[in-house]
Amino acid sequence: MNLFAKLFRGSRSIRQRLFWRLGVLSLGTLSIVNLIWLPSSIREIRQSQAELQRVAVRSVRDQIQLFLEERDRQLKSQAVLFSAPFAENNQEAVRLLGHRFLQRDPAFEEIGIVDREGRERLRLSRKLVITDRELRDLSATPFYQEGMRGELSWASVFTTETSEPWVTLAVPLRASETTTIGVVFGVLSLKSLWDLTGEFHLTYGGRAYVVEQTGRVIAAADSSLVLRQLSFADRPLIQRLTHTASSAAHSFIQDVYVNENNVSVAATGLLLPGPQWAVVVEQSQALLYSPVKQKLWLSLGISFIGLLVSFGVAGSLSSRLSGPIIRLREGVKLIGHGQLKHRVMVEGADEVGELAMHFNTMAESLEEQEAARKQAEERIQRQLQQSTALREINLAITSTLDLRAVLDVLLEKIDLSLPYAVATVRLLNRETGELESVACRNLDEEEWKAATRGIKGGLGRMLPEDHSPVIVLNAQTDPRSLASKFLRKHGLVSYLRVPLIGKGEVLGVLTFFTKEEHQFSEEEIEFLTILAGQAAIAIHNSQLHEQTKRQAIELERANRDLERQEEIQGLLKELSIALSKLLDARAVAREILAAVQRLIPGTVARLWEKAPKEDVLCLVASIGMREPEGGITLQLQLGRGFTGIAAATKELIISADVTKDSRYVNRDWALAEGLVSTVHLPFLYGAEVYGVLAIFTREPHLFTDSELGLLRSFASQAAIAIHNARLYEQTKNQAVELEKASKVKDEFLGFVSHELKTPVNSILGYTEMMQSKMFGEINSEQERALGKVMANSRDLLNMVNGL
Repeated sequence: MNLFAKLFRGSRSIRQRLFWRLGVLSLGTLSIVNLIWLPSSIREIRQSQAELQRVAVRSVRDQIQLFLEERDRQLKSQAVLFSAPFAENNQEAVRLLGHRFLQRDPAFEEIGIVDREGRERLRLSRKLVITDRELRDLSATPFYQEGMRGELSWASVFTTETSEPWVTLAVPLRASETTTIGVVFGVLSLKSLWDLTGEFHLTYGGRAYVVEQTGRVIAAADSSLVLRQLSFADRPLIQRLTHTASSAAHSFIQDVYVNENNVSVAATGLLLPGPQWAVVVEQSQALLYSPVKQKLWLSLGISFIGLLVSFGVAGSLSSRLSGPIIRLREGVKLIGHGQLKHRVMVEGADEVGELAMHFNTMAESLEEQEAARKQAEERIQRQLQQSTALREINLAITSTLDLRAVLDVLLEKIDLSLPYAVATVRLLNRETGELESVACRNLDEEEWKAATRGIKGGLGRMLPEDHSPVIVLNAQTDPRSLASKFLRKHGLVSYLRVPLIGKGEVLGVLTFFTKEEHQFSEEEIEFLTILAGQAAIAIHNSQLHEQTKRQAIELERANRDLERQEEIQGLLKELSIALSKLLDARAVAREILAAVQRLIPGTVARLWEKAPKEDVLCLVASIGMREPEGGITLQLQLGRGFTGIAAATKELIISADVTKDSRYVNRDWALAEGLVSTVHLPFLYGAEVYGVLAIFTREPHLFTDSELGLLRSFASQAAIAIHNARLYEQTKNQAVELEKASKVKDEFLGFVSHELKTPVNSILGYTEMMQSKMFGEINSEQERALGKVMANSRDLLNMVNGL
């Protein structure tokens, strides 16, 4: 120690002090390495090897976990796609989505859906054709029960006929956030894990393998371990891993054992959460610790060489580095404190001078890099703000499908991102081909719409043929500008006009104005173009939504009209059947009026009948009136009033308000009854008028073409029924007259028969007496004459008896 102290005290030069201090420091370092650091170095090497194993097993575990999480995400996304068609029982759409899923993700061998009762509704396989008869009842399976509870479920690993390990993954199928309507499951092939474990490499050799909960190998670099279905369940490391709780999934477990090849290995294992598998990395101990000796000798050699180099460098540089190094150190301090403009004085052309020059060059480079860094930070900050704005705008405009709400949100977000700008939106009207002013920001909307209303030219005036953005520095003087007076009034100078293109179709234009002359940069143009693209998609979706809503309303209206038509057709059919069974005129009239109220509920109706060959209409029945007998005219001449005009012209008469129509003769009665609108229909059979049906409503009512067509059809059926009733009455009257005539005939014939028989019988009697010669002899000619009298008398008697 005294010798070293003398050397240090006697060495006044920097070179000597540096030389001796560096030499002593190197010697001391070597002594420390040999005496103190050696045991800790060995310990650190061992810890390093253990850490390498932990990093390796974590890497393998993370890759497998990423693979399984990606499959989980894919299956959940597919469940979202399945939900709507499955709820609508659209089996074809569900099957198509399933096939697309298998094509998109080759890791899945099968995919299926289980309904809420536990029955398979669909199962598709990449290799097999599965019929509906092969669908199973899975209500007792754990993965179905866990899936119905809204949980992700991993089933036990099973092997196929080719000894390949497969596993079933199940996720809930939801109709909404709170309603589970089934379970979607996918059968995942684990051959992909073979590649992950096969790609595993460590510096000192080793291998990685994966075992399931029972200890059976399901993935390894050597696929024969899997195909032979080896089980490592007897290894304490595997037992500790498979009995580890999921909450301890990040805890490493290390052990030393003899593997199936009788090689002593050091292994590290880690639990894979979810399916509860174990990932193990093992290395041969003989290879693992052989580098320890090599590293020790290498460290000693490097230390010795470093000592020699330190003494040599100390001797050559100590004299030259003292002064310039001090000044260089001061320059470093200044630059370290942020004074990048400071430069070190170059005192010579030697190494120190060159170092000073390089240092100055470095300082200049640092200054330039600092300036570039600040510019880059500003640019990144702007891009970050723009990205944030675009994301917020995208989230905002996709949160609603109402067109006006989309435009309001779009313009509000634009105002937050570009507070200096005035924004306007004009959309293309497909029917007229013109652009219509729809919405604006930072302007009076009504004034802006009034100023741009009537401007013609469409897209051709607003955009070039290639639909590229249009930039105008001075809109107040540029001929392409619209409403120059309005722009001058509000001080709008420069503008950028970009097209709103959605699905390859121009929907309109989005224009940004500034109140000072502004040269839009490429970055601003790109940002605003992207913004316009997002807005166009939202506008396109909103327009599609509005169109779908209109179509849905029209479809609903058409369905209601169809149902009404079917109901009316049924009523007409029932009425036709009922009228065909009625032959009494009054019953027919009552049935007609009752049918009117069924066809048009809430109406008041009156039926007038025209007698044959008369010009008078008589009221025969009414329905729905408050005072059926009050203020009613019981007879009308043809041509008088609505009823008479309808009968005379044989045309339908309509009035929106009978109380104000001079043609109606009973306006006071209609006012008292509260009647407003009316329609009068003549009952025509052929060219003959049988009557008139008057229909009233108590509220203003516009009779539609369909209602009028219905009433005409109804009037035709009613006319036929009245005609049939009249024919029946006519036939009944004729039958009564015929019965009277028959009775008279019978009385006349009885009288004639009685009156004729007496003389004929007398003639026959006297003739027979004469033929019997009771009155004397007769000659032959008299006998012939009596025979003729006798024959004719008998014919006459037979004729009388035949009456």
